[in-house]
Amino acid sequence: MSSLLPVIESDEVLCGVLGKGSDKDRLDIEGIAERGETLFFRLRLPNVSGYYLVVEVYAKALFTDGAKAAPRMHELALDEGRGIRDLVRARDGFLLISGQATNDKASDGFVLYYWQGPDGKLTQIGKVPGTSGRPEGLSVLEEPAYKVTLLVVFDGDQTTGGRA
Repeated sequence: MSSLLPVIESDEVLCGVLGKGSDKDRLDIEGIAERGETLFFRLRLPNVSGYYLVVEVYAKALFTDGAKAAPRMHELALDEGRGIRDLVRARDGFLLISGQATNDKASDGFVLYYWQGPDGKLTQIGKVPGTSGRPEGLSVLEEPAYKVTLLVVFDGDQTTGGRA
């Protein structure tokens, strides 16, 4: 059995929010994406001065000796108070949904981004259609050369439909 706790404790920012219960200052790990032998953990919280954190660790190191996993933190520039609702591998990078970091609905909705991955840029694709629920999950259904077909899973009432 392995734990992310040594990885979290080794980071100055994450260690500072470990165990906090506040809606804005807590550590909130909600998902994972893989790319090769690397795992990317998405943190909906904390949002540090408008930057959202993605924790990258090598799977083998995490599952053999978590204390030696040597995490790499990636800061993605988002607006203050926003976080990543989900992160999924697509193409040579990742697709992600950004929205309010807390459980409140974001006043300006939810946005789909493409992140090229470590040392790559973050590109806004567009707003996620629908306003009565919160998008919480992404899944890549198809990935032919010219498009990516996604399934977006909503939490709450989602009565309006649309295509992204």
